[in-house]
Amino acid sequence: MKFDDATWHSEGTFPADLPPEAGATHIGIFLTWLIRSQHLTDQLFATAEDDIFAVQAGTMSGAEFLLTWFDGQLTDTPLSRTGADFTMAYYEGAGGDVTFIADYADAFSDDPDIDTLYRVPDTQESYEKVAAVISYRFEQWQHAGRPPFLS
Repeated sequence: MKFDDATWHSEGTFPADLPPEAGATHIGIFLTWLIRSQHLTDQLFATAEDDIFAVQAGTMSGAEFLLTWFDGQLTDTPLSRTGADFTMAYYEGAGGDVTFIADYADAFSDDPDIDTLYRVPDTQESYEKVAAVISYRFEQWQHAGRPPFLS
């Protein structure tokens, strides 16, 4: 299943002054959390070990990893079962339920320099603004019995 794709964001009404890679930042932040929380398959780890360590160390962003290894697409294929189930429950949401993109937007809502979520810088600081919320949502999801969607 495909959860997100950078091209979905970099085409259409995407800001003309931004590079297409800016459409991958939010996906990369989520992917960084998945990597650092060890929600990948063993097969991906064996294939991309050096770059996974680089994301863990903060020397490669999740967006860079996403664009390098997955052509900008976040799918369930490289994720552990838990990682894929959580991503579905939180990233996708269902009819007004809690979603990753809503939490992501909220994390940057007080920054006057960010007039669109595509202007969020692809930095460790941006990741840190969102990572605690993702961790909270993961714990919430676990505590609720791993439902199909967070609410």
